[in-house]
Amino acid sequence: SARSLANAAWGAAKLHREETSNAQLCLILENCLTLIGTSALRVMPDFKPQELANLAWALATAGIWTEALVEAIAIYGANFVSEFRPQEMSNLLWSYAKIIGPNLSIQEETSLTRSAKILFANVTHGCVKQNFKGFKPQELANIVWAVATCGYEARYDFWDTAAYKMTDNFIAELNSMTEDTLNREKKKFCFISSSANTTKKLWISSAKRYKLYTIG
Repeated sequence: SARSLANAAWGAAKLHREETSNAQLCLILENCLTLIGTSALRVMPDFKPQELANLAWALATAGIWTEALVEAIAIYGANFVSEFRPQEMSNLLWSYAKIIGPNLSIQEETSLTRSAKILFANVTHGCVKQNFKGFKPQELANIVWAVATCGYEARYDFWDTAAYKMTDNFIAELNSMTEDTLNREKKKFCFISSSANTTKKLWISSAKRYKLYTIG
């Protein structure tokens, strides 16, 4: 079943990542993932959003994939974005960023990059439509990282909405801490500082796009 294939792929990829020093085991796991991918193509319509996201994560993590399989996941995923939860959207785009790299910024298209662009377009539009509702900070960060890494030209409102959401997350995180807590939890404070810097960069990016002001 699709669920069994997704679970098997996830487990194999996780073990492959943890046992990189065992060449023989890695080879066996890579062969398993290849067979899983072949089987997944036959039952792609049966995959639920979480199963599809887990399969994509497994392929990206292990680096074992075919263009036909990745393209099929993109096409199917793009048609059912409204059914994806934030974590599934995040994992799916993160996986494509790992697999494709910066190739979405290249003018010469392939069937793989075309299908990936449709996926990115539908997911980013869905994020904006939902106002990133329910997204945890890490899930939001993964989405933004994936879009930037692939070189996908997201709409202006995607960056603006992401900036607003990151600002809300930052303020909520900051307000939840007392001065004593901040002093005790240095790592947490560093995370908040990093979030603030990221938010500032997003705001600058949005402002430049709208030409609201010029950054020197």
